[in-house]
Amino acid sequence: MNLFVSENIFAFNSGTEHAQARRTRLFNEQGEKALYVTRDYNRFLDRDLHDIGLSSDQVLNMYDFFQGTTQVVRQEQNLRLIPELPLDTYHITGQGPNYSTLDRFGQQIARINVMPATVGLVNDITYNDRAGNPTIRENWDWRGFKSSIDTFHADGQVGVQRFLNQAEVPVLEVLHMNVNGQLFPTMWKLLDYQGKQWRFNTENELFVFFLEALTKQYPNSVLISDRRSLDGVISEVSGAGQKMAYFHDIHTPDAKKPRTGKPYPAYELALDQRKHAYDMILVPTKAQRDDLKARYPDLTVKAAPNTFVSADLLANNRARVDSGITNRVLYLGRLSPEKRPEDAIRALAALRKTVPDATLELMGYATDAEYEKKLQRLVAELQLTPAVIFTPYGHQAEVSAALSRAQILVQTSVGEGLGMNLVEGLSYGLPIVSYDINYTTNDTSIVEDGVNGFVVPNAAYGTLGAKVAIILQDAILAKQMKQASFDKAEAMTADKMFAEWQAVLG
Repeated sequence: MNLFVSENIFAFNSGTEHAQARRTRLFNEQGEKALYVTRDYNRFLDRDLHDIGLSSDQVLNMYDFFQGTTQVVRQEQNLRLIPELPLDTYHITGQGPNYSTLDRFGQQIARINVMPATVGLVNDITYNDRAGNPTIRENWDWRGFKSSIDTFHADGQVGVQRFLNQAEVPVLEVLHMNVNGQLFPTMWKLLDYQGKQWRFNTENELFVFFLEALTKQYPNSVLISDRRSLDGVISEVSGAGQKMAYFHDIHTPDAKKPRTGKPYPAYELALDQRKHAYDMILVPTKAQRDDLKARYPDLTVKAAPNTFVSADLLANNRARVDSGITNRVLYLGRLSPEKRPEDAIRALAALRKTVPDATLELMGYATDAEYEKKLQRLVAELQLTPAVIFTPYGHQAEVSAALSRAQILVQTSVGEGLGMNLVEGLSYGLPIVSYDINYTTNDTSIVEDGVNGFVVPNAAYGTLGAKVAIILQDAILAKQMKQASFDKAEAMTADKMFAEWQAVLG
């Protein structure tokens, strides 16, 4: 069994979660059993895992495991049809689309919140005392069952969380205690696991216990830590066949000097402090592998792909007649300072001097609202408001639509582990114009200067805009580069990428 370990699957996922999910799909599609393993309690996991392209049997969550709810199939629970709230005793009054109130004998005793993005499905019920203070909150899972109960202190803060099995019996509880004037979770207690009570001081201690239960269930399993925040946890797990840490990103903020730049502190556990606990470090590219091996000669470092291209999708896109929106440029990725989306905006300003109807679509979620406002102010200052489209973070269907609309994909990051967004672009036949950065342009596997796009000097957004203009103004060149991108995508199909993994794992 291959256990790919992370914290969670979110409503808004980074490239790390997407890469881990794709690897999970890849292994299972190739007949090699793999699980995307998560630590955090998430009542919406069943919704979120489908949005990232996984099936329920490919994901295993720690809380679900101990609650015995891993196999539960979704059954919607309408807030007016909750068995324990018979309508001949309780009166439910709708207060709009987002919540209802629960009355008994003419007195409001609770508020029922509606599950987000649903109509009338129960999300949680908060009961109040006579003074209106919250006393208990019952939380429903996306799959339609009561999953946990929170008990509140007198000041309205959570005191105890109890997690339920399908019979609504508590099987795990988390106690919150006052520490220096602030409430913190201070104890995780398994109430009856294998006939015993088990106590843990931290959630990570419980997570180690859970992972060791999995290694007993699946002897000789491979554990891969996909999050640096969990490297310490994985290092403590015993019983695994092999333990590895996968670095999805560049390992140092000094992207120009990866062999000498100080590593990010989060990477030092696997690279130095706990290095003996790991059988190997995995990275997406041979260039990063070589840099790490040169710097840490005593470590085993190997390159293994963090994505793949669907052969069916590639064939469909090759046959697609629709050519998208004329002169549409796409930036696909997180809106954050290290990705430098502002350079894509400035490149558009340069581009429109020669291609006045060029437009730029920025698709991705912003790290914070203020940064997005900063980008919007830049768009206004450059008088580009009608030409820049901010598209919210999307799931695969929305991403596919954005790629289908585009003529060219641009990359402006300070550095990347690889550039999964660019691999997606290849599968849609998009020419790519990218800054010359580690580890996207170290070889020609993704973008080859003058063949399927252009590589321009780092931070030279004016040059980037000029190179985009060359492609947009030359239909023959654009067609040639489109075919070259498709050809590069052929080298990244599932069977080829899995063969690389087999060589790594032996």
